[in-house]
Amino acid sequence: MRYDFGKIYKEIRKSKNLRQSDVCGNVLSTTTLSKIENGNVVPKYENMAFLLQQINMSFDEFDYICNLYRPNKHTEIINDISNLHTISGTQQLEYIINKCESYLKTNYDISIQKFYYSLKIILQIREHGLSNKDLLTKDLVSCLWNDLEHHDTWYESDFKILNSILFCLPLETIIDTTQLVLQRLEKYSNFHDILPLKLAILSNLSTVYFYYKHFPMCSYICSIVVETAKLLKRYDAIAFHSIRIGICDSNEELIQKNIEILRLLKETDLLKIIEHEIASLHANEILDDKRIPWML
Repeated sequence: MRYDFGKIYKEIRKSKNLRQSDVCGNVLSTTTLSKIENGNVVPKYENMAFLLQQINMSFDEFDYICNLYRPNKHTEIINDISNLHTISGTQQLEYIINKCESYLKTNYDISIQKFYYSLKIILQIREHGLSNKDLLTKDLVSCLWNDLEHHDTWYESDFKILNSILFCLPLETIIDTTQLVLQRLEKYSNFHDILPLKLAILSNLSTVYFYYKHFPMCSYICSIVVETAKLLKRYDAIAFHSIRIGICDSNEELIQKNIEILRLLKETDLLKIIEHEIASLHANEILDDKRIPWML
């Protein structure tokens, strides 16, 4: 990691053939920029934001360059978690959990610690099902939820934690907080980067209601999922949740139409889940909680 970020900024500026006066305009003096580039002054946040804007670069990209064109260990783990989109299986989970454990041995990092707890919960549920939560898992869920519950505002990292523990919360808690979740997600409606996470949370929320056979609420949540999936062009999610709506509303035509779409998309895992859900409902059986689709 290079900490001479003033010098790095200067290198980037010059590589873009920009003079100090070009980037400073009437906002900063060239004297101030010289001090920043020579490492004599630590810039204020608003000044650094302005300077990066002038060279058309995000904080994330600048940090990536400062780290010798590699993500730092914290960012690397966050990226791994963000790219973990599997709805079943444990191999990827175990890999990232081991990575977190190794990182936390030498780094004090509250956010990674919370993600580590949440991944441990997901792993335990995938291996043993919802009905066989051990004491450690219950304690972790309680700890994470108690923390979230007392936040006046939820941010992206909070939504990620919520998403990881949704299936472990009592149904009464989920019913009581569903509208709050929807309201807090709505605050981020213009923040496009959060759309995949919003899709995952709402999909998992619909699954909870489906699992407990609260079909009207499941259908309502699924309709929001479909609209969110359209924005992301996630045709698999559109078809899957349209089938859920069909099941909840007893609309056989909608079910069969979207099953055919999943076949065309070759989404064999989703088809197996839907077939299991339909068969369980027709036989009036309890859904297998080890086969619950959990979007991350």
